[in-house]
Amino acid sequence: MNKCIYYKDDLELTYKTKEHVISAGIGGSRTLPLGMVSDQANRIFSAMELEVLRNSPISLNRYFYGPGKRGSSSDKKRTKSPILIMESENELVNLGYLELGEPKLIPQIRLNEKNEISFHCNSDIGDTHEQQLIFFEQLKYFKMELLEEVKEKKVSKKNFVLGFLKDRWYMFSNISEINQNIEDYISKISLEDIKESKTINTEKNVKAGGYLRIDERYLRFLGKTAFNTFAYLYGHEIALLPEFDKLRNWIIKGGENQFVKHLYNESNILDYYKVPEDAHSILFHQKNEIVFAEVRIYGETLPLPCVVLTEKFSKKNSSNGFICDWKIKEEITLYELLRSNPYNKIK
Repeated sequence: MNKCIYYKDDLELTYKTKEHVISAGIGGSRTLPLGMVSDQANRIFSAMELEVLRNSPISLNRYFYGPGKRGSSSDKKRTKSPILIMESENELVNLGYLELGEPKLIPQIRLNEKNEISFHCNSDIGDTHEQQLIFFEQLKYFKMELLEEVKEKKVSKKNFVLGFLKDRWYMFSNISEINQNIEDYISKISLEDIKESKTINTEKNVKAGGYLRIDERYLRFLGKTAFNTFAYLYGHEIALLPEFDKLRNWIIKGGENQFVKHLYNESNILDYYKVPEDAHSILFHQKNEIVFAEVRIYGETLPLPCVVLTEKFSKKNSSNGFICDWKIKEEITLYELLRSNPYNKIK
């Protein structure tokens, strides 16, 4: 039966794609049956997940540990963070990105306290001189619409840094005189202005900044993950009950968050079993008429996101859960885990 667990009775819906129980971007592979989530809901989730996987508490773990694009463990599909601030010990700012936890500098120029311009790059990308020539050749065609400002409020020392990567420019500047007319300042920089060129040992520049947002999209992502898993474990028919209408509408449309709470609770039933510490898990409980889920992404527990699916569910549901060991691409329900190895407790 084609009936979307998010839109329910909308007759204009289509069903050509399947929805992952847990996002493929963090390693999920099992899908909900075709006909349970509409293509229209899927499109909303795709845009939501793109932002969450780049700029949320989830993204930091993903950039350090993986997986890569669409859950791949291939080196070619490694996940790269957005361009971040990487501050060195002397408070000089570098621009770079994280790739499986390793900082990578992009080719960049920096203005020092003496108003001298120096060129810096990562040695493992290629020859310093060649990188410098490419950088300044591209600078001839600089356009403001290709410039992205990298923000970091915690940098107190005055810095101006301009970096280039894959046809885009990235800038950090807390110098007001430059910021008043950025385009004019950049247009006057030439190769002849360079006083120093050197490669940077990125192992010494691992203090990464940037913004990790806990916003509505992140909270709705947690809600969607919980509700997808609930539908997978307890069935299509139960997920369509009116008791879950408020949750499904909030996940699709947004609005005031009345569903995701954060608890400081270290207890976890999975601690008794040999479940990897960085696995994703969603565990469901019912207390009186309240149905809620503990959502652990990369095993994070403090604070623990708790998604309240409904506060008015008169039927009694037994506890269940879903575990995703994304490193080995294995997913299992809590029931399956208990049945397959009931004595597999950690002593």
